[in-house]
Amino acid sequence: TAVSTVVPTVAPPQPTAAPAAAVTATVSPVLAAPRPENDLLNVRAQPDVNSQRLGQLNKGQSAPVLGRNPDGQWLQITFPGAPGNAGWVFGAVAQITGITTTLPIVQPSTTVTGTTTATGTLVATSAPATTGTVPTVAAPAGLQAPFVRLKAGQDFANVRTGPDVAYQRVGQLDATTSAAPVKGKNADASWFQIGLASAPGGVAWVYGLLVDLTGDVSKIPVATAPPLPTAAPVTAAPAAPTTTATVAPAAPVPTATASQPASALLPFSQADQFVPRNDIGDVPLGINGEARSSKWTWVINGAKSAELEITTAPGPGIFSNCPAGNLGSIQPNSAAGKRIPASLPSGSFDFTIADKGYYLFTLYIVKSDGSTTTIPRNVIVDCFKTQ
Repeated sequence: TAVSTVVPTVAPPQPTAAPAAAVTATVSPVLAAPRPENDLLNVRAQPDVNSQRLGQLNKGQSAPVLGRNPDGQWLQITFPGAPGNAGWVFGAVAQITGITTTLPIVQPSTTVTGTTTATGTLVATSAPATTGTVPTVAAPAGLQAPFVRLKAGQDFANVRTGPDVAYQRVGQLDATTSAAPVKGKNADASWFQIGLASAPGGVAWVYGLLVDLTGDVSKIPVATAPPLPTAAPVTAAPAAPTTTATVAPAAPVPTATASQPASALLPFSQADQFVPRNDIGDVPLGINGEARSSKWTWVINGAKSAELEITTAPGPGIFSNCPAGNLGSIQPNSAAGKRIPASLPSGSFDFTIADKGYYLFTLYIVKSDGSTTTIPRNVIVDCFKTQ
């Protein structure tokens, strides 16, 4: 005799009201995380390597991106516990998922309060802006200039076999390293060759934005960099004699070529600076008798081409009293009003501007996947802010 089992009918639970959301704006689909070769990503209070360190994202962690600073180098992320629950990460050492060009611009002189309007506009309060001035550091006992030491606020700086992130990492500078002697520099002085006993040949390279230099950079000789590493080709293993299945060939692995350097195979990253003045967002020249000459340097990976163009426009916002610049006063005049090729993965542009005005410097970049982006910088000559 079959035994009948009675299954009681359970009424579905009644829906409950969802708690009121503290923020009504949609969450950005763009995420920031440490790059695969790094263990962590520092989070700072302002978009500057000298700004207060609030904490870090560890390997395997990511955070939603809220916006970017005007030149796109730094990204503002959600960081619980920080003032306004937000902090800044340096894009060149972050792995970014999503499209950053659609992110809202957040002025670097503001700090997010953590509230957002229905349209997603960030509500901010004023905070002091930081500058990119490189401080002078005192030489340790017995060490002659030039030398470098880790920039204040940095936990470490990777050192590599050559002046590019495509080269092998052979160590790092950290709090235990008092200083390292400088042996040479690359052509645009964006990387320094240092003495490192544990590295092949006793020398290695460190990225200049992560360290402070003592000594005259113009007297440091240009050192010859080793050839960029290339990806080793992968071949499919032959099928075992006993199997009758057809073995598909292994997918080809991209390799560096004359038209596509090794740096183009890396994830996209960018970093740039103006020397000697590199104020965040706007680069002031000629004020109070200062020089009207400067040098723009950049390091761009994951790109197959780049072009530089200089244009002018009347100053916006706090520079509304600044007229459009005069393209004819720029020397050299090669990029004035037209695009010229820019070298990759690193390059530089030395220039002098004779006339007062507002100038727009732009790098137009074609990434390795075919998408495009820009690095815009504003050069302000002999103009003051209105507020």
